[in-house]
Amino acid sequence: MDFMLPLESYIERYRYKYAALYHALKDAIWEGRLEEGTRLPSSRWMAKHYGLSRGSVAEAYEMLQADGYVHTEIGSGTYVAFAATSVSSPTEEAPILLSPWARRVMSTKLPPRQQDEGRLCPSFTSSNRLPEAEASQYSFGGAIHTPGTADAPSPSDISFVPRRMPEDHFPDAEWRRSLSAAAAASAVNRGVTDAKGSLELREAIAAHLRLTRGIRTLAERIILFNGSMHGIALLTQLLIQEQDEVVLEQLCYPGIRRAVAVCDGRIVAAELDREGIIPDDWKARLLFVTPARQFPTGAVLSLQRRRELLSWASRTGAVIVEDDYDSEFRWGGRPIEPLKALDTEERVIYVGSFSKTMPEDFRVGFAVVPPSLVEPLLSAKQLYDPIPSGQLEQRAMAYFMTRGSYARHLRRLTRLYEIRYSVFTTWMKYYTDSLFDLEPTDAGLHVFGRWRQDPASYEVFRRAAAVRGVWMRDMKDYSLSPSVPAVSFGFSHLDEQQLEEGARRMQLAWQDVLDLQKQGEQQDLDRR
Repeated sequence: MDFMLPLESYIERYRYKYAALYHALKDAIWEGRLEEGTRLPSSRWMAKHYGLSRGSVAEAYEMLQADGYVHTEIGSGTYVAFAATSVSSPTEEAPILLSPWARRVMSTKLPPRQQDEGRLCPSFTSSNRLPEAEASQYSFGGAIHTPGTADAPSPSDISFVPRRMPEDHFPDAEWRRSLSAAAAASAVNRGVTDAKGSLELREAIAAHLRLTRGIRTLAERIILFNGSMHGIALLTQLLIQEQDEVVLEQLCYPGIRRAVAVCDGRIVAAELDREGIIPDDWKARLLFVTPARQFPTGAVLSLQRRRELLSWASRTGAVIVEDDYDSEFRWGGRPIEPLKALDTEERVIYVGSFSKTMPEDFRVGFAVVPPSLVEPLLSAKQLYDPIPSGQLEQRAMAYFMTRGSYARHLRRLTRLYEIRYSVFTTWMKYYTDSLFDLEPTDAGLHVFGRWRQDPASYEVFRRAAAVRGVWMRDMKDYSLSPSVPAVSFGFSHLDEQQLEEGARRMQLAWQDVLDLQKQGEQQDLDRR
C-alpha cells in the first residue's frame, strides 16, 4: 500500500491520536485527495507506518463510517463512500517574479538565449573514475592492472555506482499490454497533441500524487518533460535573473548547479546536518531542496524545518523547487509529507520523474506548478519542444497506472529493495565497519557513507578497490565546498551474492592499503 497522510500536522493540533487520524482522513476525503471507492489501508498497516495503536485506527475508521465518509465490506476492507465535488487547491497564490527572458518569451515568443543553446539540460562528468586512472592501465603496489571502470565495469567487477531499476524485475508483459492499448487509442486520436503532455498521464499522475503524497493538484497544473532535469533547466531560466542568489544544498545533484550557472545565478551553499538542510535567512529568490530524502545523504527533513522553509519563502517572496527523486520506495518509517502538501501560498514547485521505476529508455519527468507559472513554463517548453515526443509511451504509462499495474510494480520493487538494503548493510557492517559510517535509511536506492579513516588514505583505498574490481560513486563532484570524503553506494541493482562479495572485496582492498603502508614503513627503516 502506497499511501500518505499529512498526519504530523494533525497530531500537533489534536490531543488524541485517533482524533488526529480521523480529521486527517476526513479532510483528505472532503478535499478530493481520497476519491470515492478508494480502499483505505488496513488497521495493521496504518498502525505500523504511522506509529499508532490498532485500537486508535479502528476507532477513527468507526467514526468515519458513522459520519458516512467510508463503508466497510466484510472480508474486503474499508472504502471511501463520499464523493467530493472537486479537488480543492490552496486558497492564496502569492505573486512570483519572472526573469526578463521569461517575460520576453511570454510577450514575443523570442528564441532561446543564444548563450544557452545546447546547454538547456546541463550534463556533468562524475568522478566514478579515479583521478590517476585516466588511461586504460595503472599501477598499484608495483603491479600493472587493467580493471574496468565504474561506468563500464568488466563482467567480474561489482559496481556500487547507483543504477536504475534492475531490468529483470520489470513486468514486461503488463507494459506490452499497456503499449498495445495506447496504440489502439492513438489510432483514434491521431494528431491530437498537447504541449503539456498526455492529458491521460497528467490525470493519472494527479490521482497518484493525491493518494501517495497528499498533494492537492489537478491535471492542468502538471506539465510533462523529457526527464526531470529538462523541467528544472527550464524553471531556472524562468525564475533566475542575472546575479540572483540561488540556494542549493551543500551536497546536491551537479546538473542543478550547472543549470543555475548557465543562467548566471550566484550559488549560495546551504549547510546540511543529519536532518538535511539547515534553514537560514537567505537573501535569495530561489531554493532547490530534496526534503523527503536529501540527495545524496538520504537525510529526512523534519516537519519543523519544512515549515521554516515555507515561512522563509513567504517572508522573502522566494520560490522553492522540491525535487522528489526516489521517495517511491519506502519500506519503513512514517511517510513524509512533501513541502507541496504543506504549501498554502503556491510557492512550491514539485518535480518528479519515473526514472527510478521504469526502463532506461522511458524518459518522462513532471512538475506540479502554481497556476501563475503554468503559461510561462508552457511557453518556454514550446520553444524547445513544440511537439512533445513519446506520446505513445505517455499514454501507455497512463494505462499502466490507472489499471493498477504501476502500483503493483512499485510494491514488488519496494519489497525487493528492502531485502537488498538489509543484506547490504549487514555485510558492510561485518566487513567494512571501520571504513565507512553509513547513514541509516528506510527508503531509496542508495546509501550515503562517510569515510572514517585518514582522509589521505581515501584515494589510495579507492585505487585498491578498483584493482579488486569494486566501484563506488565519489561525492566530491556533488559538493559545493570541500568536505569529508564520502561515497554513495547503490545497492538496488545488485543481488545478494554480489552485495556480500563487494563488501568482502572492499575489506581485502583496505588490507592491501595497510600492507602497502607497512612496506613503505619497512623501506624507510631499511634506508635508515
